[in-house]
Order: sequence, then structure tokens, then C-alpha cells
Amino acid sequence: MTGVRRPGLDSRTSAAWLAAASLAALAALVLVSFPFIHGHGPETGAIVGSWLPAAVVALVGALMLPWESMPREALLLVPLLLVGLVDVTGRWAPAVGPAYSPMVIVVFLFVGLTQRRYVSPLLLPFALVAWADSLHHAVNDQQIVRAVVISVVWILVAEVVAWRTADQARVRGELSAFAEKDALTGLDNRRALDARLVQPEPQTATIMIDIDHFKVLNDTFGHLEGDRVLADFAHVLAAVLRNGDRAFRYGGEEFVVIAPRTGLAGAQRLLGRVRKAWEVAHPEVTFSAGAAVWHEGESSQDVLGRADAALYRAKADGRDCWRVSDDPPPLVAAV
Repeated sequence: MTGVRRPGLDSRTSAAWLAAASLAALAALVLVSFPFIHGHGPETGAIVGSWLPAAVVALVGALMLPWESMPREALLLVPLLLVGLVDVTGRWAPAVGPAYSPMVIVVFLFVGLTQRRYVSPLLLPFALVAWADSLHHAVNDQQIVRAVVISVVWILVAEVVAWRTADQARVRGELSAFAEKDALTGLDNRRALDARLVQPEPQTATIMIDIDHFKVLNDTFGHLEGDRVLADFAHVLAAVLRNGDRAFRYGGEEFVVIAPRTGLAGAQRLLGRVRKAWEVAHPEVTFSAGAAVWHEGESSQDVLGRADAALYRAKADGRDCWRVSDDPPPLVAAV
């Protein structure tokens, strides 16, 4: 979820399905927990009239509503609906109303799974009002103590669950970020590049850069020196890129830069800045580059291939230069 991206809840949709299943389970539990056959016919009708439509609405909503485009707070409608049902059922079925107070724990479990920490206390007044209203008589001292104890338990349940899920989500995010980082250069790696290339923006420039004669450098000065050159080049890239541009280590001595809203002219200006800074850092080492701009209807792999082809032209032309590819993808004739 930009929502709710939690362990066990991959999206708001799955959270909605959890809510629907919880509501249906509560409805079933209520219907089988009391001896309705012995003189509780009217209360049976009240409970069925309250819970069964809610379970159906929740199931249909889980399937039909665009949960992914809704804010996280939209999911708070689910526990508020549950609390409202507690109150409504207690009004029309007084004999079974007090049994609903333990069930409100489902509200706080759901909040803990789907919301940030400290949200559960916001729902506590609604839960307590519904619980007190379901009693239909004056609240005595014993019930007040019970309400306090239950409130503490409810909030602890929600906050512990929210803390654990947030902590697990943080760890998972750190592991995911680590998996997309190149350990030597600190740049994003090829895995992160593949994710970035899914939906390019118009006029997005893709630039492929290759350190010239890198194998000779390694063989002459050793791999430690080669690693230092790669790390320094990554530092230069990070220093000259604009906000919104991203640099990646593609593999070996190759780097890729994705520069949105740049075009070929902007890509060449960017390469000029890289060359100027690199000549200061390592004047003895040169690089070659190829650039291409994404065209509508073209796949990201196609534009990456055109940038790679431009890079190979630069190498064929003597290295220490760059070439651009402005060839649009071939048009497919309509059938």
C-alpha cells in the first residue's frame, strides 16, 4: 500500500479482503454463539439484518473498489463499520449486546496490520461508546474497570502489531534497497535499472558509458586500482547529474545514465560535464559513450539497445568520444 505495503498484506486489496473475511467470520460467530432457537427469534432477525448485509457489502467492496488508488485512511472505514454494527446490534438485540465487546479486538488487529502506529487510540472512543450503548443500562464501577482493562489490551494489541509490521517492512525495504545497490560504487545496479526502465517518460535519454581499455588498466596496475577508478567514476557521475537523473552500474566497467526530459542535446551536454569533471579526477583514463532517446511506442530494452549500438560506434571511431542514436523505432503498418 503506499500505502499499505506490509508483511502478509501485499496491497490495500489484500487488506480489504482481510476485512471482508473478518466481517464474515464475525457474522458467522455471532449467529452460532447464542441459543437463538430458545426464544430469541427477534434478536436473530436483528443480528442477521445487521451483519449479513455488512458481510456482503464488504465482500463486494473488496472485489470492486479501486483500493490501490485510495489513501491508506480509506481502510479506516472498515473498523468504523464494525464498531457501528456493534452499536446497532446492541440496540436491537440487548440480550447479546454485551458479548460484542471482546470482538472489537478485531478492529484493533486490523488497524495494527493496515495503519501506522498511534492510529488505534483514535478509534477507541468509538469502540467504547458502542460497547457502553450495547449494555442498555447504567455502567457500574466493575464495568468501568473492565472497560479500562479491555481498552489497554485493545491498544496494546494494535500498537504491538503495528510496530512489528512496520519494523518488518523497514527491514524488508532495507534488504530490497541493498539488493539493488552495487557494493563497489554505491550506485544502483542492473536490477534497479530494469525496474526504472519499465515506464520511461517522454524525451528520456538513455546513456551507456564504458571506461576505455579497462582490462589493460587492470592488468597493468592491478584490480585494486581498477576498483578505485570505477568508484571514482561513479562519484563523478553522482556529482554532475541533475535531480531526477539516475546512474547505474550496468556491469564490469559499463555504466548507464537515465535522464528524463533531456533529449539528445541535453544528453550531450551531460556527457560534456562528465568529461570535464573526469579529466580533473583521472586525466589518464578516458571513456566512450552512446546515447539514445526513448520514443513513444518503443520498449525500454529497444532504446537501451540503440544506446549500446551508439556506444559501439564510439569505440569503433577510436574511443574517447560519444555517439548518439536518433533513429526512431520502425513503424508497424496497420493491418
